[in-house]
Amino acid sequence: MGCVYEGTTRMETFSDGVFAIAATLLVLEFSVGSGRDVGSELLHIWPAYLAYVTSFATIGIIWMNHHHTVSLMGRVDRTMLFVNNLLLLVVAFLPFPTKLVADHLRHGGEALRAVDRAYAPGVVMYGAVLVLAFFSPLAAVALTFAVAAFYLPSAALFDR
Repeated sequence: MGCVYEGTTRMETFSDGVFAIAATLLVLEFSVGSGRDVGSELLHIWPAYLAYVTSFATIGIIWMNHHHTVSLMGRVDRTMLFVNNLLLLVVAFLPFPTKLVADHLRHGGEALRAVDRAYAPGVVMYGAVLVLAFFSPLAAVALTFAVAAFYLPSAALFDR
Protein backbone atom coordinates (compact mmCIF):
# COMPACT_ATOMS: atom_id res chain seq x y z
CA MET A 1 0.00 0.00 0.00
CA GLY A 2 1.24 3.50 -0.83
CA CYS A 3 2.43 6.04 1.68
CA VAL A 4 -0.29 8.18 3.18
CA TYR A 5 0.69 11.65 4.36
CA GLU A 6 -1.19 13.37 7.16
CA GLY A 7 -2.79 16.60 6.03
CA THR A 8 -2.65 18.41 2.73
CA THR A 9 -0.57 21.45 3.68
CA ARG A 10 2.52 20.63 1.62
CA MET A 11 0.48 19.80 -1.47
CA GLU A 12 -1.60 22.98 -1.09
CA THR A 13 1.48 25.15 -0.64
CA PHE A 14 3.23 23.73 -3.69
CA SER A 15 0.04 23.97 -5.76
CA ASP A 16 -0.60 27.58 -4.73
CA GLY A 17 2.95 28.42 -5.77
CA VAL A 18 2.50 26.88 -9.22
CA PHE A 19 -0.84 28.66 -9.69
CA ALA A 20 0.76 31.98 -8.67
CA ILE A 21 3.72 31.56 -11.01
CA ALA A 22 1.48 30.57 -13.94
CA ALA A 23 -0.72 33.63 -13.38
CA THR A 24 2.37 35.85 -13.16
CA LEU A 25 3.85 34.44 -16.36
CA LEU A 26 0.73 35.54 -18.22
CA VAL A 27 1.47 39.21 -17.65
CA LEU A 28 5.06 38.87 -18.88
CA GLU A 29 3.67 38.47 -22.40
CA PHE A 30 2.84 42.18 -22.54
CA SER A 31 5.48 44.19 -24.35
CA VAL A 32 5.46 47.45 -26.25
CA GLY A 33 7.92 48.84 -28.73
CA SER A 34 10.18 51.76 -27.99
CA GLY A 35 8.16 54.06 -30.24
CA ARG A 36 7.14 57.55 -29.25
CA ASP A 37 3.42 56.89 -28.93
CA VAL A 38 3.06 54.48 -26.02
CA GLY A 39 -0.72 54.92 -26.01
CA SER A 40 -1.16 53.59 -29.53
CA GLU A 41 1.28 50.77 -28.77
CA LEU A 42 -0.81 49.79 -25.75
CA LEU A 43 -3.96 49.85 -27.88
CA HIS A 44 -2.27 47.77 -30.56
CA ILE A 45 -1.68 44.87 -28.15
CA TRP A 46 -5.37 44.49 -27.26
CA PRO A 47 -5.31 40.78 -28.21
CA ALA A 48 -2.77 40.19 -25.46
CA TYR A 49 -5.17 41.75 -22.95
CA LEU A 50 -8.02 39.55 -24.14
CA ALA A 51 -5.87 36.40 -23.98
CA TYR A 52 -4.59 37.44 -20.54
CA VAL A 53 -8.05 37.95 -19.05
CA THR A 54 -9.31 34.67 -20.50
CA SER A 55 -6.34 32.66 -19.25
CA PHE A 56 -6.25 34.38 -15.86
CA ALA A 57 -9.93 33.61 -15.37
CA THR A 58 -9.29 30.00 -16.38
CA ILE A 59 -6.42 29.66 -13.92
CA GLY A 60 -8.52 31.34 -11.24
CA ILE A 61 -11.42 28.94 -11.77
CA ILE A 62 -9.11 25.94 -11.68
CA TRP A 63 -7.50 27.28 -8.49
CA MET A 64 -10.89 27.85 -6.80
CA ASN A 65 -12.01 24.32 -7.69
CA HIS A 66 -8.67 22.94 -6.50
CA HIS A 67 -8.96 24.89 -3.25
CA HIS A 68 -12.48 23.60 -2.60
CA THR A 69 -11.60 20.00 -3.47
CA VAL A 70 -8.49 19.95 -1.27
CA SER A 71 -10.44 21.50 1.62
CA LEU A 72 -12.57 18.34 1.65
CA MET A 73 -9.53 16.05 2.03
CA GLY A 74 -8.08 14.95 5.32
CA ARG A 75 -4.86 13.55 3.87
CA VAL A 76 -3.20 12.68 0.57
CA ASP A 77 -1.33 9.68 -0.76
CA ARG A 78 1.24 9.28 -3.53
CA THR A 79 -1.46 8.72 -6.16
CA MET A 80 -3.17 11.98 -5.25
CA LEU A 81 0.16 13.80 -5.35
CA PHE A 82 0.80 12.39 -8.81
CA VAL A 83 -2.65 13.39 -10.07
CA ASN A 84 -2.21 16.84 -8.54
CA ASN A 85 1.12 17.22 -10.36
CA LEU A 86 -0.58 16.36 -13.65
CA LEU A 87 -3.11 19.12 -13.01
CA LEU A 88 -0.30 21.55 -12.19
CA LEU A 89 1.48 20.53 -15.39
CA VAL A 90 -1.55 21.68 -17.37
CA VAL A 91 -1.85 24.92 -15.38
CA ALA A 92 1.84 25.73 -15.85
CA PHE A 93 1.44 25.18 -19.61
CA LEU A 94 -1.38 27.74 -19.99
CA PRO A 95 0.88 30.78 -20.58
CA PHE A 96 2.17 29.22 -23.82
CA PRO A 97 -1.18 28.90 -25.64
CA THR A 98 -2.10 32.31 -24.23
CA LYS A 99 0.85 33.88 -26.04
CA LEU A 100 0.13 31.85 -29.15
CA VAL A 101 -3.50 32.98 -29.32
CA ALA A 102 -2.59 36.61 -28.63
CA ASP A 103 0.05 36.56 -31.39
CA HIS A 104 -2.34 35.06 -33.91
CA LEU A 105 -5.06 37.55 -32.99
CA ARG A 106 -2.64 40.44 -33.28
CA HIS A 107 -1.02 39.42 -36.54
CA GLY A 108 -3.99 37.63 -38.03
CA GLY A 109 -2.97 36.05 -41.26
CA GLU A 110 -4.83 34.90 -44.31
CA ALA A 111 -5.46 31.42 -42.91
CA LEU A 112 -7.27 32.88 -39.90
CA ARG A 113 -9.35 35.17 -42.11
CA ALA A 114 -10.23 32.22 -44.36
CA VAL A 115 -11.48 30.25 -41.37
CA ASP A 116 -13.52 33.27 -40.28
CA ARG A 117 -15.11 33.51 -43.73
CA ALA A 118 -15.80 29.78 -43.87
CA TYR A 119 -17.58 29.66 -40.51
CA ALA A 120 -19.36 33.04 -40.61
CA PRO A 121 -22.57 31.56 -42.06
CA GLY A 122 -22.77 29.22 -39.08
CA VAL A 123 -23.36 32.10 -36.69
CA VAL A 124 -26.39 33.23 -38.67
CA MET A 125 -27.68 29.69 -39.11
CA TYR A 126 -27.38 28.84 -35.42
CA GLY A 127 -29.12 32.12 -34.58
CA ALA A 128 -31.96 31.03 -36.83
CA VAL A 129 -32.05 27.66 -35.06
CA LEU A 130 -32.37 29.44 -31.72
CA VAL A 131 -35.30 31.57 -32.89
CA LEU A 132 -36.94 28.65 -34.66
CA ALA A 133 -36.74 26.49 -31.53
CA PHE A 134 -39.30 28.73 -29.82
CA PHE A 135 -41.83 28.07 -32.59
CA SER A 136 -41.04 24.55 -33.81
CA PRO A 137 -38.54 22.42 -31.90
CA LEU A 138 -38.68 19.69 -34.56
CA ALA A 139 -37.85 22.18 -37.32
CA ALA A 140 -34.99 23.52 -35.16
CA VAL A 141 -33.54 20.01 -34.87
CA ALA A 142 -33.87 19.56 -38.64
CA LEU A 143 -32.10 22.87 -39.27
CA THR A 144 -29.33 21.86 -36.84
CA PHE A 145 -28.75 18.73 -38.92
CA ALA A 146 -28.75 20.89 -42.06
CA VAL A 147 -26.06 23.10 -40.56
CA ALA A 148 -24.01 20.00 -39.73
CA ALA A 149 -24.44 18.77 -43.32
CA PHE A 150 -23.37 22.20 -44.59
CA TYR A 151 -20.07 21.97 -42.70
CA LEU A 152 -19.41 18.27 -43.31
CA PRO A 153 -17.40 18.81 -46.55
CA SER A 154 -15.20 21.45 -44.91
CA ALA A 155 -14.52 19.12 -41.96
CA ALA A 156 -13.05 16.62 -44.41
CA LEU A 157 -10.53 19.26 -45.51
CA PHE A 158 -9.07 19.42 -41.99
CA ASP A 159 -8.33 15.66 -41.97
CA ARG A 160 -5.65 16.03 -44.65
